[in-house]
Amino acid sequence: MPKAPTLFDNVMSESDTEYNAQSQWKKKPLEECVTLKSGSTPRRSDEENWGGHLPWISAKSLHQFLIDDAEEYVSKVGAEKSRIVDEDTILVLVRGMRLAKEFPVGITRRPVTFNQDVKAAIPKNGIDPLYLAYALKGQESRALNWTSKTTHGTLRLTTPQLKEIPIPVPSPEEQSRIAKILGTWDRAIEQVDALIEQKRERLHGLRQRLLTGEVRFPEFDKPWVDEEIGSLLKRVYRYVDWDDEATYDLVSIKRDSQGMIFRESLKGSDIKTKTLNTLKEADFVISRMQVVHGATAYVSEEFDGMKASDSYIILVPRDEDRIDTEFFAELSKLPYLYHIAFTSSYGVHIEKMTFNLEWYFESEVHIPPSVEEQRKIVSFLNEVKSEINTLEEKRDALQRQKKGLMQRLLTGAVRTV
Repeated sequence: MPKAPTLFDNVMSESDTEYNAQSQWKKKPLEECVTLKSGSTPRRSDEENWGGHLPWISAKSLHQFLIDDAEEYVSKVGAEKSRIVDEDTILVLVRGMRLAKEFPVGITRRPVTFNQDVKAAIPKNGIDPLYLAYALKGQESRALNWTSKTTHGTLRLTTPQLKEIPIPVPSPEEQSRIAKILGTWDRAIEQVDALIEQKRERLHGLRQRLLTGEVRFPEFDKPWVDEEIGSLLKRVYRYVDWDDEATYDLVSIKRDSQGMIFRESLKGSDIKTKTLNTLKEADFVISRMQVVHGATAYVSEEFDGMKASDSYIILVPRDEDRIDTEFFAELSKLPYLYHIAFTSSYGVHIEKMTFNLEWYFESEVHIPPSVEEQRKIVSFLNEVKSEINTLEEKRDALQRQKKGLMQRLLTGAVRTV
């Protein structure tokens, strides 16, 4: 049986050809390939400008390559005060701190409006829009090297710089083939992203049902109990013996209960605070400064022995037969635990509230009476998390493959025929 044709049957390396791609492809400055347009922001104090059906793209919305949605929408009135661009328009971030690490580029799948931190590039002279979006993204390193700081410290890519970004321009047919190949990767990435989102929604639903006792495993039938947090957990201190020449691995806790992350390794002489706490596996840790935003975490084996600022509170079980700290960490993701953290804090502004551990300890939680049931719940939730992690690894691998393929296709190292 003959081999089924694939999208890549017409792709060959430069060594397979009798010509050099770079000698045949023209490179044109971006300004010869597009018409640039600037965006704007309708007056926010006029409510009539907002809440409509037209996406308004800003730096925080420009995360997807294929753009059909946004975090904010403008009304028909607001759209008249902004700038509307059609489908197949390329949007580029030209101002913002994200330019320190990435060069956000996307292509619209529907009409949108956009703000002044974004430039619209409307293809001209027969350039394939999707190819051009990929080619512009392929110039990320150059764009990042060209960025500069404004007087306010914000990073920017000036319009003259943007206009000068070189774009390789093969024949229209090859542009279309390159866009088609790279589009295959984008569709695969989108499919995996959709699966990840489905799994996350399932995890959210399972948390709500399993951690409130709404759904239980059949082998457990004893009623859940209300316990004061202070009767279950206690604070511990593990301050280090300071050494200015020693290197300390520091960790931070992300907001919204997303967990613990490795921050950096620093010598003692480079650390501003001279009080650090040592973490141990199975600790439950609270960020005293960010707890109202859900900054709590379970210390996994990966972070055992690392150091945290003294602004972090370390809690351990009073009795390991009554509470499992990993279960409590899962419980801390529920809305009513967020509320407990909020009511255990005081201050005028939410970003500067002070956390009171004693108030927190006096609050009650609703939990299974046995640690066996607590651990069964945690194990089940961890299985779903593992599925999400596997999909995220697959998505990351596809993104790496796409990036490598872009490098080869957009330089002519690999050709389509």
